[in-house]
Amino acid sequence: MATLNQEISQLKEQLDLSQKSGEAQHIISEYGQIFKRLKTPSDILHSSLEQYQILKKLPHDAPIKISVSEELKEQVQISAQSLKVFVEKWEELDYSSRQIDELDNAKVSLGTFNERFGQGIKDCWLAWTEKLENACGLDDFLLESQKSIPGLEEVYLQYKDSQSNFNNLLLSIAASEDAINQLEKQSEIMIGLKGQMQFKLPDEVSAFFKQLTNNTNGQVSLSMMTLNVFEWLQKKDLLKQYVLRRNRNNE
Repeated sequence: MATLNQEISQLKEQLDLSQKSGEAQHIISEYGQIFKRLKTPSDILHSSLEQYQILKKLPHDAPIKISVSEELKEQVQISAQSLKVFVEKWEELDYSSRQIDELDNAKVSLGTFNERFGQGIKDCWLAWTEKLENACGLDDFLLESQKSIPGLEEVYLQYKDSQSNFNNLLLSIAASEDAINQLEKQSEIMIGLKGQMQFKLPDEVSAFFKQLTNNTNGQVSLSMMTLNVFEWLQKKDLLKQYVLRRNRNNE
């Protein structure tokens, strides 16, 4: 009889432990859901605040100064109040607060703030980078035209290299002050290289280089060497780059 009572007692203890374990798992799950619903807006806010601090270091001539508008300040107050109300309910209800409206209200309020705050950061960044692009950028057809102009091949390649670095830096909002400095540096390099390029060529000179570029043999008919082309090449000290060769195959 004693053995049976002991077995019954042990079984009861196991059932109690199983019940407590189930309750603990439920509580942990509820806490996890609360954490999950607030973590995403919290992470976004943290990232936005870091970007905000970085964009405060943009040059003084940036088109848009990063700032917190009055409307955004009002949204901060609304979000803070929503979080305060939820925290009070959480302290009262503990894990059961996952099912209350105050949690959803806090999440939505933070989401609204993040959206408005993030848009202001994007607008500031885009305005500044567009200003840089307008100063250092080139239309593709103008850039490609430089390949056919003797003496500018290296300038073309250097510009392409800086352009690639510049575009890579534009892929995301600057993650550090160094990224801002690098963008400015690449922009200055590209502007300097643009100053060495030739965009307004005389029509006959342009036609001469166009035929030279399009011919896979790197040759051009002597008829294209007009007096204007000759004088232009002479002025640019480029005549030594060309030789006269008789076309015996009438190619």
